Parts: sequence; C-alpha cells; structure tokens
Amino acid sequence: MSRIVFWDFGHGGAEGIAAAVAIAVALYHRQHILLVNEAEAGYGVEQGFPAQDHIAAAGDGKMVAETGTEALLRLLHNRRLSRHNFADYTRPLINGRLDLVAGARGGMDKQVDEMLLQQLYAIAEDSYELVLLHRSGRFIPNEELEPELLFPVLHQNRTELDHFFELYRSSLQNSANRVSGIVLRNYDRQAKWNIANIRRYYDCDLPIYGICYETGFADAWNERDLLRYFRRIQLPGRTGTKRGTLLEALQELAEGVIKLCGKYTVSRSPSNDKGA
Repeated sequence: MSRIVFWDFGHGGAEGIAAAVAIAVALYHRQHILLVNEAEAGYGVEQGFPAQDHIAAAGDGKMVAETGTEALLRLLHNRRLSRHNFADYTRPLINGRLDLVAGARGGMDKQVDEMLLQQLYAIAEDSYELVLLHRSGRFIPNEELEPELLFPVLHQNRTELDHFFELYRSSLQNSANRVSGIVLRNYDRQAKWNIANIRRYYDCDLPIYGICYETGFADAWNERDLLRYFRRIQLPGRTGTKRGTLLEALQELAEGVIKLCGKYTVSRSPSNDKGA
C-alpha cells in the first residue's frame, strides 16, 4: 500500500502537512508523488499553490473540468482511465516528481460514492510511487474502505490527545495496522507535553513527529507559494543539520513515510526540476 492519509481528527491543519511532505519527498528523494485534494476545488492542499482554473465550456455549453478529480472520475466512469493516461489529467507541480489532483466543485463527497473513489485510488497507486492526501473528521476511517497508512495530525493539547488515544484504543483491533504514526502540528519542543512525555503518559509505541511552527512556511502557504519557499531554502545534510528546524522535522517525517511504504531511498540534494 502506497497511499498515505494525513488526518486532522477534526481540528484542521492536515492539508498543510500533506502538501509539505509531498514537496519534501519529491525534492529530496527519488519518488514520483501524487498529491490529491479531496476538499472543494481551490481549498485543501491547493491553498499552498497558485490558483489555476481547470474548468472549460464543453460543446453543449456545460462547464466541465478538463483536469482534476472531476475529469478523472468522468474517465473512470467511461472506462477510459488507466495508469497510462492518469497523469495527463493532473497538474504538474514539479516535473516528473510531483503532480496534483485538483478538488471537485462542491467537494469530493458530492461527486462520487466511496467504492468508485477506491477504484480511482487503485489506478493512482499503480501510476505513482506514493499517493498523499488529507482528510478531516472525528473518527478513524473505515478499515475496509480507507487507506492502510494513516497519520493523525494533532496538537500538544491534553484534551485533544486524551480524545484521540481513547478513540484509538477503543478501535485498536481495526486501526492498529493503519495508524502508522502521529504528527504534532505547531510543535514546541520546550513545552511540558513534548514527544517524550506524550509517549510516556499514553504508553504510545507509535512514531511521533513534531512539526514546529515556522513563519516563512506560514507566509508561503498564505501566499500560495510553497514551491518557491522550498526551493529558496537549503536543507543541510545529516552532518550539521540544525536541530528543531521545520525542514529537519519534515525530512524525518518524509523518510518515515517512505520507509513504511517500503520505498526508502537515501536523502539527496533538491531536484532542479521546474514546475509547470
């Protein structure tokens, strides 16, 4: 299974983590990544990249999507979608490394039933080495329908953590093989509820990744300019890497995701490929 969901447990923020990890894996590892937006077109992970209109008028005057979720589902419904043409209906962000599937008008839940969506993801997994997406909601996704690798995105908030671990333990039999790690958003390593204490208090043996707040990243997200932000900064090698930085944390999370998928490669220098 090469499909990874960053799930926000109903508190938001998973879209930024999913986008950042997708870019980090694409730039620093030899992986071909698909980033999927299940939210409404223009929202979700798309908020980190320049806006692009993918809707056009068809011959009958109706407005149809030329790329993105709606176009892919239309092809799938007509039995014309395969691994050979999947990328043609995505938006390239980093050529040969990272493609984006734009969201549907009104959101994914208004467009398709769950089984059809799983068929779409099966073809995506056959076309890309990793498929990343984000999801919201208060409950652990259904094990029979949802992706295998699940990364809850939480905060250093005791009430939030209590609720998550209560839910996690109550559904452990179903979720243990898919909840593969925990991401702490806006992580403060100096706080009392740090990774070591959270692991100890909740007797947690899952990997926990702390992603600290970084002003430059927040500004780039609001300006829809994540790609330029990542290209502007230089990720040091393992020797001399400054501890506690956003990029170090993202690199650690990216490597954890790749290892879990059985696709680990040695970290490399950023790609010089340009986006579309």
